[in-house]
Amino acid sequence: MGIPSTEDVFNAVVQKSRETLRHLDEISKNAVSVSEELLLKILSDNADTEYGKKYDFAGIKTAAEYKSKVPFSTYEDYGDYITRMYENGEKNLITAYPIVHYALSSGSVGVPKHIPVSKRGIELCSEYALTYYGVADEYLQKKRGRGLNKGHSLASLEVVVEHAPDGATQGCISAATIDQLKVVARFLYTTPECVLFPKQVCFQRYLKLRFALPMRDITVLGATFMTSFADMFTYLEDNWKLLADDIEKGVISDEIDLPQDMRDELAPLLAPDPERAAELRAIFEQGFENVIPKIWTGIDVLSAIGTGGFTVYTEKMRRYLGDVPIHFELYAASEAIVAVATGIEEEFYTLIPDSGFYEFIPEDAKDETQTLTLDKLEEGKNYEIVITNVSGLYRYRIGDVVRVSGYYNQTPRICFMYRKNQLVSIAGEKTDESMIKWAVSELARETGDVFFDYSVYADTETSPGRYVLFVEPKDIIPQEKLKGYRDIIEDKLSAANPSAGAKIKSGALGSVALEVLQQQTYYLHRDQKIAHGVSENQMKPVRVISKPEDKKFFFALRERY
Repeated sequence: MGIPSTEDVFNAVVQKSRETLRHLDEISKNAVSVSEELLLKILSDNADTEYGKKYDFAGIKTAAEYKSKVPFSTYEDYGDYITRMYENGEKNLITAYPIVHYALSSGSVGVPKHIPVSKRGIELCSEYALTYYGVADEYLQKKRGRGLNKGHSLASLEVVVEHAPDGATQGCISAATIDQLKVVARFLYTTPECVLFPKQVCFQRYLKLRFALPMRDITVLGATFMTSFADMFTYLEDNWKLLADDIEKGVISDEIDLPQDMRDELAPLLAPDPERAAELRAIFEQGFENVIPKIWTGIDVLSAIGTGGFTVYTEKMRRYLGDVPIHFELYAASEAIVAVATGIEEEFYTLIPDSGFYEFIPEDAKDETQTLTLDKLEEGKNYEIVITNVSGLYRYRIGDVVRVSGYYNQTPRICFMYRKNQLVSIAGEKTDESMIKWAVSELARETGDVFFDYSVYADTETSPGRYVLFVEPKDIIPQEKLKGYRDIIEDKLSAANPSAGAKIKSGALGSVALEVLQQQTYYLHRDQKIAHGVSENQMKPVRVISKPEDKKFFFALRERY
């Protein structure tokens, strides 16, 4: 059998993606029984582990018994077990399933969590990671009578996988997933293997664009988070002359900080292309509105997590995308892949019944011990999600709150709302991320300004404590308008959270302070994090400023009026 072509791999990925979607459709029709059967299998398979013996997994025969015998858990409940697994290679502690990866996730005091991921956990992530090919193909078949254009994909990913002391790999979960798809990546993605799987830090935005821009057959853009593409095309807008010159000459500019061994490895892949460089210059000189379909005329879809806190980056990308549709990919955590978007431009996700056993705590519950199963949820209501996964976590509270937007057969469709540790509560008012997002969107609507990003800081050094809201506007806000903007944001926050509004009115909270940030502050903040070793695949917006280093950074970059 010969070496497969890009078209061969593309067709195989689309086919596999559509098979995964058909599987989800089938199990969604019996989601309740599928979910409970999975739970009982997990308990049976892990009955002889230390954790299983402690909570008598062998004696549990129903989901109700499970909920009555096994307590809620957080990472701290597994800390000693995971240390023994990670450092000493001990087995059969919390799971009998082989642990092949540790997902690194930031801890509350800066010490990374090592979340175990079983072979089946990685398989689930791999199965659903590329479903956007199938979703887009089906969407385009219905819309225009033919599916996705066949070609390369520009993946804004960085896959850095190291090894834990016990021999398993470690890194962000998305990197582990793509690492499993190396054979596909080699033929499908525009990015050379040594850049996609770097052995050392390199300038990813430049390099991904440097190898994607000369190609004309790119049809799909894919990333973990929308921030990756927003930053990439911001960089392109600022540095297109450099990129066009390098494409014309067939080089990587000396201005780019790149290890010499990587330069040597990439050099044979480069060739002068003055014709393409001239095409690109002509496009960029016209401006960057709707630029993506001008660069790649066969582009069909962009897929990235762009809902919830990433919405501002989605809106930023729409300026570049024109009418190219968006697939919002999936809803996942280091602990499990929970749900996937089964439609184009749908901002909700269909829960995957066989990726774990899920329980739900109503947001307004007086008794949090009484959880609901996936068939008992009400549309429009918010719930904290509790996970029992295939990697040794049982009734695990990840701290995410989701809203049910309806059902797909028997399985709920959910929207991420906020993380419980991203609440701001100075006087018991509990302002969450969704409230802040709404208030900023209302400020934008009333003023006509565009805000690229925003964060809130709970200032308890003043008396009474107050909210300090940071916004990064597209255009500089004149000083004389600031008081009016501040009044609007306080009014909108008070409307979004009447408890906060009442406390501001009574004096229990101080008036909201509004701070305008210098342009590209958040872009710079992400670059700083990347320079300190944070994977771009894990880069989430800073909505609540809680770390001292973040507080110092954002206060230092305020506009000085």
